[in-house]
Amino acid sequence: MTHKNWKKFVGMGFLLLAIILAGCTKKEENIDGVVTGTDGLVISFVENFPQEKYIISPGETQSFTVVVDVKNKGAYSLETESTPETGDPLLNANLSIGGFDKGIIDIKPTFETLYNKNLPAASPLSPNGGFDSITFSGDIIANKLEVNKYEPTILATACYPYATKAGPNVCIDPNPFDTKQEKVCTLGSTTLTSQGAPIAVTKIDQEASSKKLRFKITIKNEGNGDVISLSSLSKCSSPSDRLEREDFDLVNLTSVKAGTVNLLGNCSPFAKQGTHLIRLFDGEGFVVCTVDTSDASKLGSTSAYLTPLIVELKYGYRTTVSKQVSIRKLE
Repeated sequence: MTHKNWKKFVGMGFLLLAIILAGCTKKEENIDGVVTGTDGLVISFVENFPQEKYIISPGETQSFTVVVDVKNKGAYSLETESTPETGDPLLNANLSIGGFDKGIIDIKPTFETLYNKNLPAASPLSPNGGFDSITFSGDIIANKLEVNKYEPTILATACYPYATKAGPNVCIDPNPFDTKQEKVCTLGSTTLTSQGAPIAVTKIDQEASSKKLRFKITIKNEGNGDVISLSSLSKCSSPSDRLEREDFDLVNLTSVKAGTVNLLGNCSPFAKQGTHLIRLFDGEGFVVCTVDTSDASKLGSTSAYLTPLIVELKYGYRTTVSKQVSIRKLE
């Protein structure tokens, strides 16, 4: 091999190695990544199910099929009827359809459970999350249609429990007013990105007094649906119950920890006494949690340090899509 060819061979070898390493680096970044975004379950009608137009003759029945795609684009799995941690049954998770006269369009049943569908959480290796399609089949009954044209709007509504988990780093400083000591961090505010759920922890504000640190945790409904109290979720697709105003905009704060220090018992205000429910106003709410800095043994340090503030939220959520159809009856 000539010297020129040898240099060309070595150059091609380095180029190939660089491509391989670039591919490996990208894969590692995906594995180590986290799911972001403001989606939970995303629903949509499959094209032509239902059709936009139907023509039917007197005395006939015509099939009417609705197919809804359901995608879990968030970071919370919705696969089984019990939580893997405790085995406790989860609350209602249903997809229902409505918006039409059930005498004219006869579909039974009009709802389907979302548990045991293929709806695991999204992940860096599966960014689109779990996906399934749900079919509702029935008939248009011409004899029940007493007008020549009927144009209902078909609604598909998903009601389901969901969760948000955020873990930003915060500064724990047992001596926040000691300005002479060199410190690895200082108190301040942190703005967060989304956490792969429709309810997001958007900001952490820190304040200090002589003996306490306060964390103001701001949350916001950044999705396109409605927040429903978990205790009222069964009403969402019930044919007999109806959601009332007090059933909306309630988020359950299930856990707050600064490192290993549990703060949940030192948080307020809550919407109802004896609960950990945060009320949203115009889609936004907050809670303030405190840390007693006088107990250095509990904090594990006498100097400032960074630690994750783990915030966990649970709530019910409702999202709806619609499509108008036209049914024409021939004379």
